[in-house]
Amino acid sequence: MKKIILMILLSPMGILAQTPPVSPAVATVNGEKITKFDLDAYHAQKLFVVGNKKVTKENSLNELIQRKLTIQKAIKEKADQDDQIRDKMNEVLFQAQVAKDVSNKFKDIRVSDQEAIDLFTKNPEYRTSQILYRVPVFPKPDELKEAYSAILEIHKKLIDNPSKWNELSKTQSMAMDLPPDGDVGYQPFAALAPEYYAAIKGQKVGFLSKPVRSQYGYHIIKITGIKELKDMNKNVYKKIIYDQKRDAVVNAYFEGLKTGSKISVNKELLK
Repeated sequence: MKKIILMILLSPMGILAQTPPVSPAVATVNGEKITKFDLDAYHAQKLFVVGNKKVTKENSLNELIQRKLTIQKAIKEKADQDDQIRDKMNEVLFQAQVAKDVSNKFKDIRVSDQEAIDLFTKNPEYRTSQILYRVPVFPKPDELKEAYSAILEIHKKLIDNPSKWNELSKTQSMAMDLPPDGDVGYQPFAALAPEYYAAIKGQKVGFLSKPVRSQYGYHIIKITGIKELKDMNKNVYKKIIYDQKRDAVVNAYFEGLKTGSKISVNKELLK
């Protein structure tokens, strides 16, 4: 859901989907106008993109001309009847409709400092290290059994000799993007897999978890620090709350669409 919302906020349609005023034509392409309003809006959008090419109005206009020519060709060749193109068109329509219906409601979202403090207090921020044994996204039973057996063996070695953490993390962990000791650093709860955070919430420094399964695989987690309230990054937690409130707006919108609609689901196929 967050990806959908971000796409709505950052979409070019957020800039271009305004009601254009009467504006003179900067160019015509096979009889179709590109107005000064179109060009200014598109050029403003391009200025937000970081790149190694200089952004000029001439370049922006050339891109709009290219778009016009391509769309005209697509219409001529009835590209909307192609399955792949139709799927992409539906995605654009989806984003545009949601943006049109809900984006203005985001302006009313407010988050106070106290809300951020309350969220941090309820969900402490931990510094952890982990040993990860990955499993495929859709594991076969034998793959899952093998992974669980392997992580149990690692866990047993740590229980017998906790000082082996660095050695086992370096040689056994599949978290390749982490340093050799598996340090994840301080992370707010919203940045961690729910199962990961649930395993450490309420525990103390030095806590060693049992193997925990998440979408990424099996984790063994060690708590190495707990952040104090005075050290919290208030803006991080205000952003989390903002995202939650924004999600609530979008979810309410979709629930409203479902009202009065005929929807059937074959739950057997969800198993």
